[in-house]
Amino acid sequence: MLKQSAIKNMRAGKIFSIVDFLLAIWYSRWLVVTITGLMIVCGLTWSLVRVSYQSQGLFQFGGVIPTVSEMDGETARDKDKDKEQGKEKEKESMPGISLADFRRFAGSYATVERFNEFVRDQKLESVPGINDLRREFTSRDGISRIVEPIYTFVKLEATGRLTPPKDGNTNVLGLRFNYTHPSPEIAQKMAQLLGRYTMDSIVYQIYQDEVGFKISELKARVTKLDSTIIKQQLQQDAYRQQVMGLKEIIARNPQAAAPGTRQVVTITEDTARYLPPMTLLMTAEVLAAESNQDVAKIKRELEQTALLLKFYEKAKSRLDATKSGETYLRNLESVKEDVFKGRNLGDNVVRQAYNMITLDNLNAIDVYLNKSRFIAGPSLPSYPTARPAVAVAVSMILGLLLSITFVVSRKRRHDKRMRLSI
Repeated sequence: MLKQSAIKNMRAGKIFSIVDFLLAIWYSRWLVVTITGLMIVCGLTWSLVRVSYQSQGLFQFGGVIPTVSEMDGETARDKDKDKEQGKEKEKESMPGISLADFRRFAGSYATVERFNEFVRDQKLESVPGINDLRREFTSRDGISRIVEPIYTFVKLEATGRLTPPKDGNTNVLGLRFNYTHPSPEIAQKMAQLLGRYTMDSIVYQIYQDEVGFKISELKARVTKLDSTIIKQQLQQDAYRQQVMGLKEIIARNPQAAAPGTRQVVTITEDTARYLPPMTLLMTAEVLAAESNQDVAKIKRELEQTALLLKFYEKAKSRLDATKSGETYLRNLESVKEDVFKGRNLGDNVVRQAYNMITLDNLNAIDVYLNKSRFIAGPSLPSYPTARPAVAVAVSMILGLLLSITFVVSRKRRHDKRMRLSI
């Protein structure tokens, strides 16, 4: 009866019916089962072969980044005076990186060129898994799905705040790393390396910007101090000439040196010339002595500034010779020792400059290399991210669809040939 219905449908020009569809699948049931079974085996095999492990870690920034330089007498905690209340208030900067700075740093460390420079500088070409990590930088998403910033608040928390945070307070407190690899050991090692590389790139970018700015600033300060010394020396010459002239006047008029019976209450620019010569002489000598003290103070500052300039110029050449922020930072002590080699550290001026550089280096190493670290992980994954049950289910569905499509298309070709023969 079914065959007669099928022949009747073919004669009537009907190419497809539900009865023909079910008959075709029933007659080819073993083919459907075979294709579906093969797809399940292939899917299960692929899930087992392509098994991967994900290592996770949380990396925190250890303070205000970039740190406030000790060179200018500032620290991470600045003290501002409240003029209205006459009190001192401490204003502590939030830890982490401001959003604007982080976006700039992320644009640097997310490039494959920067990663290749770091690998070559640290001689990591032969490390297992380094090429897989390099491919992540060249992928479509880059490392944005691997390195995620951690903000001071999340979106859900922001809805409960009474006052919305300003952009300056939206700092990036740390980073979350999620790296996947077929080997759990390599996944953990590469996540650790990513944390080190990211902080290294941030440090390198900070000093690349800071050193050039410092050199320009110190050169301008040297020029300004030198001009101030010249101005003070010209003023000293004027004071010396004034003292010599007053002494000649007093020598010609001894009675002018006698103490007067009147005292001057007020002095203006116009009436100062009528003061007794001895008073004018003492005033000129006092002003000359104050000018000498100012010149000595400026010369000490000029000597310190010249030492700092020499240090930063040598640091700039050291920065150009390396592509690693950590390497550069740890080499700053040797640069300092080279600059102060042969200098008399017993001199207070030299010693003060030496101490300023030492404190700045120690502060940077503490914040960038010691306090900035993983506070969780990177973990050594124990279970793969792939799920065989899901792979089997997907493979079974794909196998059924593929086998049914094949059976139906074969049935249609057969019906077409039968219709043409009839």
